[in-house]
Amino acid sequence: MFLLTYSCSQETVTDPALNGGENLNAQAAKGKKGKRVTKHISARIFNFADPDQTDQNVLFCLPGDPPDFPLSRNIINGNMTHLGKLQPGSEYDEDLNEPITGSYGVPTSCAPGAADLSVVFTEFIVYYVAANGDRFVTEEKVTLRFNVSSGGDVDFNNGTFENTLDNNGDPIPITILSGTGRFDGAEGELFQKNGTFSFDEFGNGGSTWDLEGTITY
Repeated sequence: MFLLTYSCSQETVTDPALNGGENLNAQAAKGKKGKRVTKHISARIFNFADPDQTDQNVLFCLPGDPPDFPLSRNIINGNMTHLGKLQPGSEYDEDLNEPITGSYGVPTSCAPGAADLSVVFTEFIVYYVAANGDRFVTEEKVTLRFNVSSGGDVDFNNGTFENTLDNNGDPIPITILSGTGRFDGAEGELFQKNGTFSFDEFGNGGSTWDLEGTITY
């Protein structure tokens, strides 16, 4: 079964800002005073399908009998400013369909393009968790675009992804829904860049992408 997630290569990140070292003591001090600050946020992310997921929460995105292209939740890794090295997902509550520990991307809906099966529109709730357990949660509308051969064959194992576009052709930003710890009450908008996914015939692989945007907390 093909299990989609985001990211694969465990590259070494050398950008000090992505290690979360941007004066966290100052951020904590501002939090105690109740002062909210808007800052730039960026990330380099990779992920893979959660091997422990049961079938009950897998989404099937393409029509058929049986339906095709199962979309699984994914374990997220990488580095992000303000969080540093992300804590990858390690424990998940299948019954509540939410993480217990670590960073996860959880699909909530998917649908093929009206006239083009090489495009799938998806939505995710994503939990980005710092090493100390502080986290924020986002809602992400994502368009997957599968590679298409010169003969018109769709390659469901490889492709790209980006923010879904609105009716005006503008990308719908990722929004921060909630947060804990120093991200309590956080708000923000982020955009995906350079999103790619690749899997082999056995479903091994993942996705990589960058994030850019702002966060207020």
